[in-house]
Amino acid sequence: MLGEDLSGLGAHPGDYEPNVTATAVSPQINATSLSNGQLRMRMHLSTADGGQATISVLRNGAIHDVWTSTFEADTDWSLVTINLSPYSDGTSNLKIQFKQKGGPTLTHSGFNIDRLIVNSANGPQFESCGGCGLAATFNGIQSASDANGCADTGVALSWIAAPAWGSGASGTYVIYRDTTPNFVPSAANTIAQGVTGTTYTDAGAPNGVTLYYVVRAENNETCSTGPNNHGVVDTNTVHLSARDDLSQPTPGSVGSTLSANGINKALIRLSWAAQPNAASYHVYRGQIGDFGSSTLVSSPTGTIYEDRDEYPTPTSWFYLVNSSDSCGNEVSP
Repeated sequence: MLGEDLSGLGAHPGDYEPNVTATAVSPQINATSLSNGQLRMRMHLSTADGGQATISVLRNGAIHDVWTSTFEADTDWSLVTINLSPYSDGTSNLKIQFKQKGGPTLTHSGFNIDRLIVNSANGPQFESCGGCGLAATFNGIQSASDANGCADTGVALSWIAAPAWGSGASGTYVIYRDTTPNFVPSAANTIAQGVTGTTYTDAGAPNGVTLYYVVRAENNETCSTGPNNHGVVDTNTVHLSARDDLSQPTPGSVGSTLSANGINKALIRLSWAAQPNAASYHVYRGQIGDFGSSTLVSSPTGTIYEDRDEYPTPTSWFYLVNSSDSCGNEVSP
């Protein structure tokens, strides 16, 4: 990848400097077999105020400009193809030079280039000539959890997209599942392939069973052993576990641990002991003498609730605190 001030250390981080010319030259390329030579690359360019970008061919010490920018402010990356054939074909010491000249005042991001290749125009595109030499760069599965712990909704998986696809141009993901920790991914435990996004829900996960998952990236080549398109599959060994549960454990009861205290004649503070398996607590308030009138006033996850401006008031209140699981099922004292 080639970019302008990628380190961010210049006076204008990420941009070229005014009145400064920067060049980058490729290693020497043996182009003796090149026919109708071309340069293909992804480019994102922004120049203005006299700034100019130039691509040149260096052949036998001579410089030949093959492309020069005018004012340009790309909004996205694009595929660019440049004809090199008048200067490139048949030479054994070809080099490509990229030059960015800064204008007198304004600064811009200038040259940003990725995925450069020099090839013959009548040959295959680089996306299909990788030769299955490299697997994708991929860090594996990032999270695995019950999609809904209160229903049969499967296990939700997610991962960060592969930043590079090795010798391929793109790719998909393969999902493996087993009941054995640190299992070896294989055709026997593959549950999905050709997944294009970065999330997957295993809707067929058996209920109440601890399951282990691996996600791997398969590039889009067709000359290896990948299950989707015979691409190269990475070999990460990241395993994560999850369960598809239909309900949650019954939480403990707040019981007699509940206490109520008036604070500074301003509020009533309720407190109680934390209960095992409780996801939250439902606080009800009603008028003394009318126990059918209680209403839910709060659902804290902690063990304190402060009923502000209710102490002292002409109304006498009673309070009830029920522990609740994540499905909303309550346990009364």
